[in-house]
Amino acid sequence: MKKVWCLFCLGVVLVSNSFALDPLLIGNFESGQSSPNRYDLWYGDGLEIDDVTVPGKTVTRGAFSLKCTSSTGGWGPALAYPINEREDKYGLVYPLFANDGAVLAFDVTFETVPGGWVEIGHYTNNGASVGPNWDKGGWVPVPAEYLDGLPHRWAIPLEPLKASFQSVLDAPNDDGGYYNVGIAFSTGDGPFTVYVDNIWIYPEGLIDEYGPYNPAVDQEFDANPDFVKAILRWKAGADPNDKYEVNPLIVDQYVFMNKGTESDPNLYYLGRTGQDPGLTDPNSQFGPVILPINSTFGWAVVEAIEGNEQSLTEGVSTLDKIDPNNIIGAVWYFNTLSTLPIITMQPASIRIPLGQTADPAFTIAVSSATEASYQWFSSIDGTIDPVDEGGADPKIGVASGGDTASMKISNASSAYQRYFYCRVSNAATASGGGDFPDVYSNVVTCVVERKVAEYKFENNFADTGSNVSGDLHPGTGINSPVFSTDSVEGSYSLSLNGIDQYVDLGAAAYPKAALTDADGIGGGLDCGSVLCWIKLNSIPTAEGSSRFASILSSINAGWPSTQFEFGIGSNAASEYTDTRTFIIGNTAQSAWVAWRPTWVENFNMAGDGQWHLLAVVWPVLAGQSRQIHVYVDGSLIATGDIVADRFSAWENNMLIGAANPGGSGPTRYFDGLIDNLRVYNYALTPQTIAQEYYDVTGKSGCIYLDFIGSNLNVDNTGTSYCRVDIADFAALAQNWLADGFYP
Repeated sequence: MKKVWCLFCLGVVLVSNSFALDPLLIGNFESGQSSPNRYDLWYGDGLEIDDVTVPGKTVTRGAFSLKCTSSTGGWGPALAYPINEREDKYGLVYPLFANDGAVLAFDVTFETVPGGWVEIGHYTNNGASVGPNWDKGGWVPVPAEYLDGLPHRWAIPLEPLKASFQSVLDAPNDDGGYYNVGIAFSTGDGPFTVYVDNIWIYPEGLIDEYGPYNPAVDQEFDANPDFVKAILRWKAGADPNDKYEVNPLIVDQYVFMNKGTESDPNLYYLGRTGQDPGLTDPNSQFGPVILPINSTFGWAVVEAIEGNEQSLTEGVSTLDKIDPNNIIGAVWYFNTLSTLPIITMQPASIRIPLGQTADPAFTIAVSSATEASYQWFSSIDGTIDPVDEGGADPKIGVASGGDTASMKISNASSAYQRYFYCRVSNAATASGGGDFPDVYSNVVTCVVERKVAEYKFENNFADTGSNVSGDLHPGTGINSPVFSTDSVEGSYSLSLNGIDQYVDLGAAAYPKAALTDADGIGGGLDCGSVLCWIKLNSIPTAEGSSRFASILSSINAGWPSTQFEFGIGSNAASEYTDTRTFIIGNTAQSAWVAWRPTWVENFNMAGDGQWHLLAVVWPVLAGQSRQIHVYVDGSLIATGDIVADRFSAWENNMLIGAANPGGSGPTRYFDGLIDNLRVYNYALTPQTIAQEYYDVTGKSGCIYLDFIGSNLNVDNTGTSYCRVDIADFAALAQNWLADGFYP
């Protein structure tokens, strides 16, 4: 049955509704095959289709049905509905198909059936950009009595389709590809004709679209304050023939309700309205019903159809005993008025810079019949486990507002990076002396933004980044890396030979997934920045046609799995170097980024004898998307969408100067110098990165690439960054008309 929750707050008389997803008609075939205004965008895959009118035989709604023919029959001809990813992933159809319990239902009339048998199954297929990939399965034999040339209702549960449906919709699809879902047939070999009409998506299970709808409940406290008086309201089902507002066949309406206990899910006969709702006014009601406070009830309405009336016993007859010729409505749910505290605004997760104060940090709003009391708790694992109930989660003290609706964080340290939640009580709950359990808020997180790692390589591999001594991760040199007096900051830098030398930081190093089971909150993988200075001795030549030298990397085994790598790439011809970064989570890859157009004179950091500032920042909010931004020498050079958002703890160690793909052994060695490598668990601003480059070199970075005339900024290196000058005109002349580049 369809479930609809109607939630109510405290008050004398309140009406409040929250409706479930409504059924959607996606095939009525009424407006002609070429009309852009109709829902029915169905097309045939191995079926020829045509709108036809066969009144009384194949049409179950309006004047038209869809005629589908196959000259060969056999296995797999299908009727498909295209869902364009861009237009509908967050539109009307996608949420209905993807909802738990969703059903695709339609009326089907078989006219010509080769072999005298038919099976109906589901159909899925995606467009060429991510395929081809198709599935025809879930076959169910059609009973012989359905092959009588008359319409019959058929339903296909969509649950078996959800995994492939979701995976295709989540796949990259830059060329506007599509995804199809629909109805497949299997029959004997030979000409096959079937009519289809009235196709619906029922997102929460099959119901009658002409049944009762629009539930509402009026409530007020009874003279006995432990009970409420409730009036149940709804609208009677509409006339399927669209002649009247109310179905003229309805002669009475029966009301059913459960007993408000989880142990007995049955709905029992409560009573009847005792009257024909008429033809013009669908508004109907029953009650008042006396119900206990602080409870949840389910109820349903059955529309008694003329000639199918029943004699029912109050409190005994159950909904499942109703004559199926009557119209059985959805099961609706509501909460009776409550003396318990009701949370009307949940706290929200926050990010707070190290050392700063948030007042308030978390806030909760509550509606309560009696005075409410509050207690905030912190947790290291996100599980509600209060210390005063025998658990491990400590209370937040009074000085921080731990006993109020808002708590604050003063002078934030890394110790505040944890979970928080609030317990609310009043006279009706246990902490206030009542019989009901206390009410708890959602569990939220606090991330303390800070530098989490720093390696200055001052003749050692020390980590000086964290302000917590127990959270430092010094490295171990492997195969005797050395230190060079050629440095950007301090007296030394790290020197690696590009053959076998690297630094091992261990599996607890940053960036990482922090907060137990929090999918990476606050450890830098969810949001972070990495900066370092490098002087590259040679262009990467390992790894076949895609060369890569890793600066900072850790890679878990499997796919998809948590991975991070930041380093230098090159092309097979060793013509240029670029920065390449990827962040991969448990569900998706964020981005690979290359740093400039191929038709520009290639930039090569290897052997130019210069120190270069490299930085990567993620995620950066750009409109409605989240992006990863890469900088070279203070200048923004590349962006890409980032979609990874769930991360696991490291299985393999974090390395400087090499990579260990999936634990298979070090590779991708870095040849050159590295200085002042830092990791942050927040996104640095473009201005911060540009300022560091200016402070060291005296040169300005380019952090805004879109400026008037920027289309002519073809040489964006050295002093020509972010400006159009003689270097750009030289590059323009050199590449005149090359590779489709025109002024």
